[in-house]
This record gives sequence, structure tokens and C-alpha cells, in this order.
Amino acid sequence: VTQGLPADELSLQNASVVMYASRYPLLIDPQGQGRRWLASRTADLGVSVARQSDKHFRQKLEDCLTQGRPLLIENVEEDLDPILDSVFNISQKRDGPNVVVIGEKEVDVAKGFNLYLVTRLVSPNFSPETSAKVTV
Repeated sequence: VTQGLPADELSLQNASVVMYASRYPLLIDPQGQGRRWLASRTADLGVSVARQSDKHFRQKLEDCLTQGRPLLIENVEEDLDPILDSVFNISQKRDGPNVVVIGEKEVDVAKGFNLYLVTRLVSPNFSPETSAKVTV
């Protein structure tokens, strides 16, 4: 299951979340091992790595959605960018065509898109709303 991750409890939990969660995963990864594992695991799929604070974050998100590539959002803080709300809604209905609204633009979601979020916070205090949107 861990394929290169250490065998500690947090790493095992992160691997399980990535592999079996029905919602998009948010990894608690203070040492960055999970982020490196995830980037390596999705490299063949053309993963794009971004931070919510990046100048071109919205464009990277749109590109991954339309091209069907995974997006790894690193260094997530306790508050998620509201632009992701419509993306979180598609994780519940993976069958059939999906369209999301990013800002004021409708974006088609191509097959193969996936979203991974990683925080370096040791003990994050996510809101109930955030916890309902992702699998921590």
C-alpha cells in the first residue's frame, strides 16, 4: 500500500486516504514524505503541483480539469480557497460529464482529473465545512 512511504501510522493513514477515500484526500504531512510519495505516484499521469497562493493557481486548476490531469495542492492552510467548492461537488458524482464553475467560467471536467491536497500543519484545525468536503 505505502510503496515508498515510511511504515509509521501517519504515512499508513495517508496512503489509505489516497487509495480508498470517496472524496478528495487532504493529507496531513508535516515532513513532506506524503507529498513526495504522491507526486511520484502521479508523475506518469502528468500531475501539476500548485499552491493556493500561486499567481496562476486558477489557470493550473482549469488546465488540470480540462486535460484530465491530477492536481496536487501543497502547503494547504486551514482555510481552502472557495474557488475549489464546485470541484469538491464533482467528487460525489464521478460518472458522466461534469461541468464546474471556476470564477465565472464554466469548465468541462475531463476523465482522469483528480485532486490531492497536502498540509504541512502538524495539528490542523479544519472547520466542519472543510472536513465535509474532503477526506482528512
